[in-house]
Amino acid sequence: MTLVTYNGLIGVRLHKPFTIQARSAYGFYFAYVIIIYVFWYGIGTYTGAECIQSMILAIWLRFRDVPNQLPESANITTRFMVCYFILDCLFTFPLYSASSS
Repeated sequence: MTLVTYNGLIGVRLHKPFTIQARSAYGFYFAYVIIIYVFWYGIGTYTGAECIQSMILAIWLRFRDVPNQLPESANITTRFMVCYFILDCLFTFPLYSASSS
């Protein structure tokens, strides 16, 4: 997730979308491969958050009673957002610990 965040900084500063950045850096055909990697990263993190949610629900049954604070139009629940945040912390912790040494 940190890599995606750093990649977004260029788009914020220069107002260039990710596909244009990838094509300028990697060429037309290799940029297509990079876009597929980002797509599969999204699928992997969604699946990982579902796994974290299943584990938390198996350990703490009261987690099921967490009220949804998000609107229905968000298409995500507060429980799932918490699980995604936990997964993101697990992914980025090795990056932060490696950069501090």
